[in-house]
Amino acid sequence: MGKREVCTGGIRVFSRIVEPPFSKSVELRSEHAEVQGRPVHPPVTAGDLEAMADRTIVAKETAERAVISTARVVTRSP
Repeated sequence: MGKREVCTGGIRVFSRIVEPPFSKSVELRSEHAEVQGRPVHPPVTAGDLEAMADRTIVAKETAERAVISTARVVTRSP
């Protein structure tokens, strides 16, 4: 008595990447800073100068940028 190997079925798997076109409108915000020097009225006094001594003012400009991210999705074909 002996034995032999017999094929009883099988499967073939195909893999492909599909990237459907995508578009979306996004509102982006942008902020700008502007510094203007103007003459003061009435003239600055010694007390005013003391009150403004060693003071720092920071103005930042910001803007939003669009960020695109992708995700992998596995689907099964019929």
